[in-house]
Amino acid sequence: MKSRTKIKNDKKKNNGGYTLVEILAAVAILVIVVIPLLHSFVSIARLNGKAKNEQEATAVAQNLMENIKAAPMEVLLASSETYKDEAGNVIEDEDGNPKMKVQVVPSESNPGEYMIYYNQCDFNGRTYRAVAKLDATTYRKEEETEEDLYNDVGLADITTMSNKSDAFYVQDIAGDTEAARHFGTESIVYPAMHRDITVDIDKSATGKATVHINVKYEYNGVSYTNVENVCVYSNSGGTELENVYLFFQPMYTSNGGAAKESIHVNNNASLPVDVYLVKQNYDSTTEVQERNYRVDVDINETNRTEFTQDGSYYVLTNLQTNLDKSRNQMKLTYGGFSRQTIGGKSYTAEELLGIDTDSSLVKEIKKDRLYTVEISVYRVEDDTYGDALVTLTGTKEE
Repeated sequence: MKSRTKIKNDKKKNNGGYTLVEILAAVAILVIVVIPLLHSFVSIARLNGKAKNEQEATAVAQNLMENIKAAPMEVLLASSETYKDEAGNVIEDEDGNPKMKVQVVPSESNPGEYMIYYNQCDFNGRTYRAVAKLDATTYRKEEETEEDLYNDVGLADITTMSNKSDAFYVQDIAGDTEAARHFGTESIVYPAMHRDITVDIDKSATGKATVHINVKYEYNGVSYTNVENVCVYSNSGGTELENVYLFFQPMYTSNGGAAKESIHVNNNASLPVDVYLVKQNYDSTTEVQERNYRVDVDINETNRTEFTQDGSYYVLTNLQTNLDKSRNQMKLTYGGFSRQTIGGKSYTAEELLGIDTDSSLVKEIKKDRLYTVEISVYRVEDDTYGDALVTLTGTKEE
């Protein structure tokens, strides 16, 4: 009996609670373990938030970059925009100035440099600010003696050209190679081959102008055509034909005597039109080849009933070309003749056609065509442009 009573008393002692020391020790251990964990959770949350902001800011920068690349410069420079209320009235800041949503600021000291401030860029319910810097001076030489960079080079001014009123055809040199191989061995055939390019200006049954191109080759009495009856203009837009541009690859196989190529322009529609014969250039062209180059050009104006106006003879086709007149690169005929007798007076084909020779045909202009673009995105609550969330760089070409 005594032993049972002792066991019972021992059980009562073991059911007692933790002592205060034990509790304090447990709390201390918990604090030591939990606080670093909580700190890690907070840090992770901050990093996730920062990563999300940077990801969204990157998307904002990419969207702006695409818009800047796609828009013409004149549109970008005119893109300043003010904040307006629901009634359409301009919102002003504390100083009474218009509050700008988008503001374009050109550099006063550095022409060709622009800053565009985007003060409200919304993305996924968040608002950011962004600044885009466009700088064309990166692609300009600093000193006159330095080599020209991209924006220093003048290009042909083609602003007057229009696909609504002009016909364009660019002859591919690959066609010459194809024709030579058709006849035989290229190296043997090409020097002896002759090429004819015919430009037919007609009117359709409905009275609309059309321009067709035919390219034919001849070798040892055998003909071959690889560009046949290509329509390069059809007056479907209602605008009358004004200009015909023929860009051809010269055959430098003539030796200063007989030409190895001919160009025929048949103005069957009797339209007043300017015809531009533009000889393309090769980097490998030698001075001897230029000096010996020849091409036969014939202008025909068929179906005409009136050849005089106010007592004077006139033609409808005005010819312009960059063929070198001083080197006699072009032998010109009108209607198959080098001279025409009108009213008892003899005129050369050149005099009748009023031919104009110009080495460039169109004026060259220099303009900024390439810009570096740097876009920085900031939190909208930041008052200053300090550290950006992201900065994206690229180029814009006009």
